[in-house]
Amino acid sequence: MMDLAVPIDRSLPRSLSQQVADGLRRLVEDGALRPGESIPSSRELAAWLGVGRNTVITAYEQLVDSGHVTIEPRRRPFVTVGLTPRGAQGAVLARRAPDALPGQSLSRRLGPSYDLGPELSYDFRVGTPDVSAFPQHAWLGAYRAALNSPALLYPHDARGSAGLRAAIAAQLVRSRAMPVAAEDIVITTGTQQGLALATRFVMQGGGRLLMEDPGYRTGRRLFTALGAHIVPVPVDDGGLITDRLPPARLIYVTPSHQFPLGGVMPLQRRQELLLWAERHAAYILEDDYDGEFRFGLPPLPTLQGLDGAGRTFYLGTISKVLAPGLRLGYLVTPPAFGLGLARYRDLFERTPDGVSQEALATLIETGAFDAHLRRMRRVYSARRETAQAVLNQNLPPGWHIAGSAAGLHLPVVYDGPGTPDLEPVRMKLRSRGVLVETLKPYSMTASLTGLVIGYGALTEQALETGLLHVCRALREADS
Repeated sequence: MMDLAVPIDRSLPRSLSQQVADGLRRLVEDGALRPGESIPSSRELAAWLGVGRNTVITAYEQLVDSGHVTIEPRRRPFVTVGLTPRGAQGAVLARRAPDALPGQSLSRRLGPSYDLGPELSYDFRVGTPDVSAFPQHAWLGAYRAALNSPALLYPHDARGSAGLRAAIAAQLVRSRAMPVAAEDIVITTGTQQGLALATRFVMQGGGRLLMEDPGYRTGRRLFTALGAHIVPVPVDDGGLITDRLPPARLIYVTPSHQFPLGGVMPLQRRQELLLWAERHAAYILEDDYDGEFRFGLPPLPTLQGLDGAGRTFYLGTISKVLAPGLRLGYLVTPPAFGLGLARYRDLFERTPDGVSQEALATLIETGAFDAHLRRMRRVYSARRETAQAVLNQNLPPGWHIAGSAAGLHLPVVYDGPGTPDLEPVRMKLRSRGVLVETLKPYSMTASLTGLVIGYGALTEQALETGLLHVCRALREADS
């Protein structure tokens, strides 16, 4: 028998049969019980509600009289066919909304969510990899092997799979020269969970947080939601400017490929930043979001690898290499932080599922992950060259490509006379099926004019056609 939310209150002056009839009528009118749907017999409903059967029979008679219920011989009672309920949405809208809701002010400060708008032919969103190249055969094999271990279906270490943490640690030692132990790695569902976890753990409810301006807007929204007092720090071609940094509890940086302008932080600045953190007892959030994709530039040591004082959290993600839908990333903590931080995380949320973690560990251990990474570096390098060539040949005067030595996007910046309004350009392109972002949402105080072109998900032919649309729209706005 279906469970029906029909409230019964014996202290009310209304009869029980009237309360049953009113409760069922409300379910019908709100759309919870649909026309033609059977409802319990009088005997079943009486047992469910703890009332006499005659009470339910009287209630059903009232509903038959009002046209809400139909009773036919040798059939269960049913909601009258052809009845038009108000619908659950209408019932909710009919209730008066409170003047103020918890979090309304915060919601306004966080800003609107991403709106994709009409169907897209050319999607230049930032951070979108080519999921069509996903190593499906290798992943299915690794996933099937992981399913053969029933232990993975039970709760495990709060830090995540021991096998995956060991595989990631070995890879970071080999590819990034980072002295990482598996005990200092916490598996996450991606960069945002890692950022939230480290920020909550360090800030403990508030304080000053420094971040690049312009910078990662989703990170800024997350820090705002966590109650941090954000202080913007300017950037240049070398990323975050480390001169005269004020005291703070935490600083968020993208040194391998400044987001979104693309600058690479030189070694001297990295050392200055580490000295600042040690001097002020501060911690660093190092987001290496595109560290795997570098083009024609020798690798620089990570802040975490240079840090001898244990002040750096290092954020890595699998989304850009494999697929965003896997929701797998990791957080390298300062020494001896890992288990405590993971237990803290366990109060709020769990690690990703154990089978996916073990499958990824197998992919790394067998070399399939590295083989896929090498293949995608070649693909993205060719797409980057195509995008650069089209833009360099077709951008109107005053426009140029900024940092392009790493990552899956190109910032295109305007430094000519005047300040063109790019919002009409963006909206015109979107109406033509071209989605491109402006620099404005990434800035807190910086007065930069430009676009951010993500090229990872588009073929070279689509890149060429789509970018010609972009350049044409910029020329039209300039005329």
